[in-house]
Amino acid sequence: MGSMSFSRRDFLRTGAAFAAAPLAARAKEPRRPNILFIIADDMGYSDLGCYGGEVDTPHLDRLANRGVRFTQFYNYGKCEPTRTALMTGHRNTPEIGCYGERAESFLPALLREQGYRTLMAGKWHVSRNPTDRGFERFFGIEEGACNYYTGSGRIKLGKTKFPVPAEGFYTTDAFTDYAIRFLDEAQHETPEQPFFMYLAYNAPHDPLQVPEEDIGKYRGVYRAGWEYFKQRRFERIKQMGLIPEDAAMTAWPENLPHWDELTDGQKDMEDCRMATYAAMIDRMDRQIGRVLRWLEKNRKLENTLIVFISDNGANPFDRGSRRMVEAGILPGGPDSHWSLGTAWAHVSNTPFRMYKRNMHEGGICGPMILHWPEAGYEAGSLARMPVHVLDFLPTFHALAGGTARPPGIEGQDISAALRAGKQSRPDYRTMAYMVDHRYVRRGDWKLVSVDGEPWELHHLGRDRTETVNVVDEHPEIARAFDRAFNEWYESFRKEPFEKGKGTSAPLRMGDRGTGAQYVPVEMP
Repeated sequence: MGSMSFSRRDFLRTGAAFAAAPLAARAKEPRRPNILFIIADDMGYSDLGCYGGEVDTPHLDRLANRGVRFTQFYNYGKCEPTRTALMTGHRNTPEIGCYGERAESFLPALLREQGYRTLMAGKWHVSRNPTDRGFERFFGIEEGACNYYTGSGRIKLGKTKFPVPAEGFYTTDAFTDYAIRFLDEAQHETPEQPFFMYLAYNAPHDPLQVPEEDIGKYRGVYRAGWEYFKQRRFERIKQMGLIPEDAAMTAWPENLPHWDELTDGQKDMEDCRMATYAAMIDRMDRQIGRVLRWLEKNRKLENTLIVFISDNGANPFDRGSRRMVEAGILPGGPDSHWSLGTAWAHVSNTPFRMYKRNMHEGGICGPMILHWPEAGYEAGSLARMPVHVLDFLPTFHALAGGTARPPGIEGQDISAALRAGKQSRPDYRTMAYMVDHRYVRRGDWKLVSVDGEPWELHHLGRDRTETVNVVDEHPEIARAFDRAFNEWYESFRKEPFEKGKGTSAPLRMGDRGTGAQYVPVEMP
């Protein structure tokens, strides 16, 4: 199995064909597309209706029915590394800094150089202010989270602190308001100039906050329980063809209780948490519908490349529930500090294992919807080609007319592959880590570890849901991948990975005996 050996250099040059192919094709491209990039925050793989969920998301479902859903879209398992990779085309390793402080390229600056209007509304979570990185207009938060009703004093218009009104403010709505305002301005000032709109919602990231009238739509729905919705979503995902027919359902995590072990009070509280989370996604979808209507009204839909993703899997960490119970505060209002909780996060990440921060598929594989008439996929189809968040910068740069490869990037230009409706990327390879969690992938082979535990080896072509560990059957592959990971890691950390481990016990989420036990709460 000598062919399984690969180095960091191999990773950086993988996909050269993807990068080179579009150069000849660009001469035939008279129109450059507008680009609308929408990102959700901490939303699981199966939360949308078009990805098997029960949440009402008609606008994103419609976009998927007219476009294409990707079954293997990969992020970096956490907010800031995914957003940094999107904006810089590089992993947030020490070479460029955790938030891209030393990155050589920034997507909005590159597109602005190509004559695009560059507009942003929402959550930034990358270094400095968006207007320092190429955006002309910005409304939102520079940080990673805020109160949905008050903005926590973090809302800015450009670089100026924005005075949030005492009533009637909600970040999901406000981000959409300003996205449309910026689009209106661009349409009025430069109607023939293409735009790049980055709409980065903070929903459904905690705290669980959304108006009560939205929660009521879902209250009581989730009393059927965790296992019921996991099974229901898994079956729908298979019916949709998002995973192979023979894919196995993951085992119930050892650190989670079963629904029938809960008291009635605990069941009611769990129903309330998930109802609030679902309502936040529902409201986000309605706001996305407003932006889509703007595109239709202004006859921009056909020449706008629309991408929707989530930045990582659902969040399992339960940090504020006991404090909320003691204070008698339910999810939804401005004083809520509730989060989704580990069990519902597991359901949200169906059909995969693990969560946000982890390198198993539940942490790093999310929904991706592409709506672009020039893509070579049939409307409503599925694309099985792996796509990584790193790929967007070089791809968008090429579509905007850029010819030279931007400096300091790792992603690949896949615009030609998208136009051709490509379904495979056999030499796809990547590696990453987050605290004690790490993985290496080449083709369908994936070596992965959680909580610093020993490596697992999975063949995703035969085991899409990572249920069968074949590390003992293929030790030569495991050794080659392990060696590649350590060479890469030590190239910038200058010490073995083992010395840097240290996830605290409450943050350990391993589903096979290493994870922190989840204990549901109830109101007195």
